[in-house]
Amino acid sequence: MTFLKTAFYSGILFISTAVFAQNISSVEHDKMKATKKINTMVESHEGTETPVRMKVIEKREYKFAFEEEDKGKLNQDRVIIPSFVTKEVFIDNDSDKYYDKYMVIRYRKDYEEKFEIVPTGKSVMIKVDGEMSEPIKKAGFYMSDSADNDYFFVEEYRTM
Repeated sequence: MTFLKTAFYSGILFISTAVFAQNISSVEHDKMKATKKINTMVESHEGTETPVRMKVIEKREYKFAFEEEDKGKLNQDRVIIPSFVTKEVFIDNDSDKYYDKYMVIRYRKDYEEKFEIVPTGKSVMIKVDGEMSEPIKKAGFYMSDSADNDYFFVEEYRTM
């Protein structure tokens, strides 16, 4: 009788572990969130250096897809799909403890591309694979390189 009880409870434990261990959402997409703080000195057009403090909260969503001819196989090849990136940027151009500007930037990032936020005097610019965008001073659609079709969207821009 104790053998049957042990086998029954072991079976329930095994089945519940197998059922709850499956994470269905990770098969379709994955998410990442990171916070980066940047302190730098920026030279203004008068020749003086001013401290700039930035906080960037980056959220990425990676979607997964598989090769159609591998459907039903055990080891499938993944198709690389661009990730969707949202960056919340807080900028402080003076030496108080409060941020002066806030913006939300959204874009699609290919695997090899490098998007970088570069502070300049009173604004910021986006550097994509070495190409600089125009200074960001309001919400809207921006292009950094029309040949590669690199673009990003500033969804929100606020001066605090």
